Amino acid sequence: MTIFINVPYFTSFMKNYCIVLPTYNEAENIEKLIVKIFSEAKTINGWKINILVVDDKSPDGTGKIVKKLKKKFDLLHLLEGDKQGLGVAYIRGFKYAMAKIKPDALFEMDADFSHPPKLIASFLKGIDEGYDFIIGSRYIPGGATPDWNFSRKLISGGGNFFARVVAGLMEIHDCTSGFRCISSKLIKKIDLDKLGAKGYSFQMNLLYEAKVSGAKFKEVPLVFPDRTKGKSKMKSSDIIEFFFNSFRLRLRTWEKLIKFCIVGGTGVIVNTGILALLKEIVHIDYRIASIFAIELAIVWNFFLNDAWTFKKSTNKSNTFTKMMKFHGVSIVGAIINWGVLVLLTDLAHIFYIISNLIGIIVATAWNYIVNINYTWREDKIKK
Repeated sequence: MTIFINVPYFTSFMKNYCIVLPTYNEAENIEKLIVKIFSEAKTINGWKINILVVDDKSPDGTGKIVKKLKKKFDLLHLLEGDKQGLGVAYIRGFKYAMAKIKPDALFEMDADFSHPPKLIASFLKGIDEGYDFIIGSRYIPGGATPDWNFSRKLISGGGNFFARVVAGLMEIHDCTSGFRCISSKLIKKIDLDKLGAKGYSFQMNLLYEAKVSGAKFKEVPLVFPDRTKGKSKMKSSDIIEFFFNSFRLRLRTWEKLIKFCIVGGTGVIVNTGILALLKEIVHIDYRIASIFAIELAIVWNFFLNDAWTFKKSTNKSNTFTKMMKFHGVSIVGAIINWGVLVLLTDLAHIFYIISNLIGIIVATAWNYIVNINYTWREDKIKK
């Protein structure tokens, strides 16, 4: 008995992914890369590939090369538009892919061979495992930038650290990586028109919105070789936009900061009230009374922050562990406050009340940043 297999019938049940390749003057790379990606795709079971080249009307003929290749590859797409920046190109590409190709997963990928196609399978495995956002990371064990000189590593590493701290993305090791795979379910939750980034800071903004949307992240090691052909498109305006957007994203978390400051204000009242009670009513020496007052204020601040400021935190540490961490941070904050008070008063001859207020501001900033990234730090993503 002969069994006939209808191949199109079976392929219709395969999951579909689309690699979005933004290009501008990549004529030296684009054909080899497309051929390589389609070749690599043949080794991946259960997934059907589409490639969408988003070309910004490259004057070197990148678009013409893609049009020629479309005759050979049925699942190769071309979307042309005016040059407005990497972020705009990606948004245009994502919208087109979701409307026309309807993929289960979308890739971000550079067209200069800095992102090895052989990693595509690892990214899709992450999607199969239930992750929403897979990142090719240069800053986890196994990742590297072997071709970069010291200054480039310093700029990239510093910028990435800045993004993690200022934008509140500490659980992500590589916030600026451009090699990513994102589930279409997650993309549908994000308003692409409100990402507010035209250039390279699009990467950070998208990551932030994914985090807010409750994405499940995974990082895979990426060895990032430098391009051998063509020129980098990074401009000074992209760097300025990147730093501006880091602060803009941090402003969106000011609700927690405001709550943290309010809690701190109530802690001052608790501290002062306990100190006065023990000194005036119980007649305990103020130096000993102050120790009890400080301790009770710290405990008060902790429980109020845990129940209110960080109520939605995904940190699963037990209450005792978080309280001990909070104690440690608060003690260092108190030392900082005292140090600023003494230094400004004795060395800068600033009125001690003003010095103390400055010390409180500095200590509050310390307490907030460290507590949000340490005591109530979001659970780490799986590498």
